[in-house]
Amino acid sequence: DRLTSLAGGFGGESEIDDVPEILLPIFHRRTLAQLCYLRRVLSDDIREDVFLRGCVLGIMHGKHRRDGSTAYLSVDMPNTFSMSPEYVRRFVERNGLHQPPIDVFSKLRQRCTWLLRSGALPDTPQADVIHGDSGTLDELLSQLGIASVGAIVTSPPYLGILRYGAVNWIRLWFL
Repeated sequence: DRLTSLAGGFGGESEIDDVPEILLPIFHRRTLAQLCYLRRVLSDDIREDVFLRGCVLGIMHGKHRRDGSTAYLSVDMPNTFSMSPEYVRRFVERNGLHQPPIDVFSKLRQRCTWLLRSGALPDTPQADVIHGDSGTLDELLSQLGIASVGAIVTSPPYLGILRYGAVNWIRLWFL
């Protein structure tokens, strides 16, 4: 499958490219190398890659469980959105946090398995995910040969309350 193929192409910690210094206290070096690799090789032209990229964004960082386990790739963060880089740096330092050595490919497989589990979405009709500018929706639909749309789901739901660019700077780095 696509994820196995991607994992097989991973070259180790040499995959780390030019990353912002603030990411270093958040991710273990090997985890960061895997993220750098996926950031570089996932393609917008391969549907599976678009799905995988969305899954990575969902598991990049967040609050760990009380039992110490985590569904996330980062140090234990106070939220699933990113506080400012300086706040994150102080939070990691103040709490003596250390980056957990989490294998991105394993966590990604777990998330995909959970999302695609049998019965997860009973009686779900066929759906298409379109990534693009909503201002050009007519053109996008025409290019894809889609005649009508039953529903549109967009983000952010809290526009005007949260500054999405500011609170998603870690995810934006990955994109």
